[in-house]
Amino acid sequence: MIDSTDIEKYLAKGGFAFEFECINQFKKMGFGIQPSLHYYDDKMNQYREVDFIAYKNVYFKEDNFSFNISLVVECKAHIAPLIATSNESPLKKDLIISNILSSLNFGNIKKKISENGGHSSFTFGLMDNEIITQSIIEFSNKDSKDRVFSAMMQSLNASLYLKNKSNESDNRFCNIYIPIVIFDNELFVVSHDNTQLVVNKSSFFKASKFYAFDDHPYNIFHVVSKGGIEEYCELVMNEIVQFTEDYDEDIREIIKNNPNNTGKGKYR
Repeated sequence: MIDSTDIEKYLAKGGFAFEFECINQFKKMGFGIQPSLHYYDDKMNQYREVDFIAYKNVYFKEDNFSFNISLVVECKAHIAPLIATSNESPLKKDLIISNILSSLNFGNIKKKISENGGHSSFTFGLMDNEIITQSIIEFSNKDSKDRVFSAMMQSLNASLYLKNKSNESDNRFCNIYIPIVIFDNELFVVSHDNTQLVVNKSSFFKASKFYAFDDHPYNIFHVVSKGGIEEYCELVMNEIVQFTEDYDEDIREIIKNNPNNTGKGKYR
């Protein structure tokens, strides 16, 4: 007969305990949680599941309009430390901004951020820092690349699905989706200073993947270590609050001109 200890061991072995830990950290910082979200993967031709979505909504009651930032989170437990190789040629800010996964009516704010030189308090991709890496490997595990890549793709595909569905909806909202992968071990960033390799420990960073000839070739991810979850959640929440204050007038312009994403009205 099984008891609570057996169940706890089973959940820990399957990674559920780590997922609960991550959810609790986001809840602690005031995020809403949608666990076990299912989405349709058109490449696999089947429904799949992402671990959870942590979201922050700003609701304009008088206009029945919601500005939503959703962090699409995939947790990966029982994994070795990760090593990220530093970019030799960082992506330009305009390229990062243009590849933010958002509903159509966010386009006006994207342009404004670009006009401001890419400066924003909001962590679309930890915006004020360059993308650190396009390559992440798991230390001392020959099969690690597939495990890391699989987690990133799970979060990305769910984000793309949600973005596309947002643009088919008549509901009054503006949505932003950020793919995030949280690993239950340490993160290290490796660079070269022309004489030797330099290794630095990191709590979290942003990464990109490039897919040649794809409809959405550049994809931006947040990568977070187990030890960096609390700091990351606090940073993101603070920046979301600051962003909605800084761009309040622009959000109200969306409400006035393009409150939904079905092509009704002019997108400016």
